[in-house]
Amino acid sequence: MLSGHRNTIFRKLGQVGKGDRLIVEAAYGTFTYKVKKVRIVDADDRTVIVPKLRATLTVSTCYPFDFIGSAPKRYVLVANLIES
Repeated sequence: MLSGHRNTIFRKLGQVGKGDRLIVEAAYGTFTYKVKKVRIVDADDRTVIVPKLRATLTVSTCYPFDFIGSAPKRYVLVANLIES
């Protein structure tokens, strides 16, 4: 799972949608994921943190993106690994 601030690193995350590809580069490799679904959930929703049967990336940030203060929701992308 990756999480970040909506007004810094994930500022444009709202432009990413179902079917889009996400590329994650790390010291130990490069991984390509395809977005399976996008969800808007309550800030305290923990259903997005569950074990998956296949390699999955979950990305979350505060929502709405233009909200000032502590945002009441979370924008969550779920993506499946397609290449590593």
